[in-house]
Amino acid sequence: MNQYIFFNDNARLHQLPHGGVIEVKNGMFKDEVFDFEYLDLNSSAFEACTYFDGSMTIIDILKDMCQKYKCDINDHIEWYTNLVNDLYKKNLINLVSNPVKKNLNISGSTEYITPLHAVFEITHKCNLKCAHCYLESSPQVQDTLSLDEFIMIANNMYENGILTCEITGGEVFVHPNAKEILEFALKKFKKVGILTNGTLLKPDILDLLIKYKKKIVIGISLDSVNPEKHDNFRGKKNSFNQTCKTIKKLSENGLFVRVGMSIYEDNMWEINDMANLVRKLGASAFSYNWIDDFGRGKKMNQLKLNKLNNLSFAEFEVDVVKNNRDIIPLVPLTKNKANNCGAGWRSIVMDPNGNIRPCALFPKEFVIGNLKEQSYKDVFSSEIVNRLYSLQSPQKSKFCSDECDFKDYCAGCYLKGLNSNKNHRTNYCGWVKNQKLENLVEQI
Repeated sequence: MNQYIFFNDNARLHQLPHGGVIEVKNGMFKDEVFDFEYLDLNSSAFEACTYFDGSMTIIDILKDMCQKYKCDINDHIEWYTNLVNDLYKKNLINLVSNPVKKNLNISGSTEYITPLHAVFEITHKCNLKCAHCYLESSPQVQDTLSLDEFIMIANNMYENGILTCEITGGEVFVHPNAKEILEFALKKFKKVGILTNGTLLKPDILDLLIKYKKKIVIGISLDSVNPEKHDNFRGKKNSFNQTCKTIKKLSENGLFVRVGMSIYEDNMWEINDMANLVRKLGASAFSYNWIDDFGRGKKMNQLKLNKLNNLSFAEFEVDVVKNNRDIIPLVPLTKNKANNCGAGWRSIVMDPNGNIRPCALFPKEFVIGNLKEQSYKDVFSSEIVNRLYSLQSPQKSKFCSDECDFKDYCAGCYLKGLNSNKNHRTNYCGWVKNQKLENLVEQI
């Protein structure tokens, strides 16, 4: 307790009105550059962490806080000791015998909620017309964010604590200023993710990506090992070959490529073959997700509930993950003290018109603010953002019934919880009723 304490360089403190979080790179993959987790802290724990700059001993920090609030140190020694021990076990802090002065990396505000991560949908236009697209993007859609608007809003976000972002569409590379937008983002933000279908990579873009490869993760979609099936799914001939060529080219040049597969009844048994193909193409990681019933995906997810009881696929899936641990990330089961996943307050999505949504799957009409028209403070101090911050996810609610047919579907996703009630408006589930979410269901 007489040692001096300070945070390692891989941790950042982010202040919230009722506490805060520690953002930390968790190192799931040795070469991963876009791999963060968030540790939630109450107000007392967060304030204690703001002292961890190497200038005071562990015990002196607690004494100082207790003197400040005129309380007995014995009433607080247990939680404080547990906090220090937990942070030390996670390799987030250093303990040394002599004082050192370290600059703390603190962002956020005590006045209103500020996110840590943003997704920019720079266009809703796409060169493909995928069967499952939640945005229903196509070559005919014209919504596009201008370069000047992107720079203005990106600067605003960075100044308010957002250090990591994703650039997506539609399709990123149909944007007329895609290169300029990416170059600005890569210079500005600490880490940048790029989500693409991989069919439009040009040499000048490749050169830019190679230049900044240490701070980029590229997510590329590939949905079948059968070229014809993939092309039909994506709505364009030869898209399979173009995408595979892009994955290989990027991987050969040292970029971290994560291949994502959208699975449904016709391709679900291909995940092992896809893992092998991804490995052959040289990509760093492979993930897959069931198609969600949003946008065009509504027509494709009849299997969504049935698959939850499909024991043969579950057994197959266990073997696939076990045999492909080198490229399929296993997310560690950590205790999350937050009420929900953080959509709408920890992470946000902005569309080409400046509208802010909680996450990409939320309908375009579910808008919590507009950063073209409102100040940052006005958007994130709004009633809806505070509502989402305190909203308890279905799996954390005692009012989510074990007998409910949608229990596994909703899980920790409050959007799916709202969505599953959309067609039951005369008989909302206990989770909706308890948290008085009827008005949010109406907006889905």
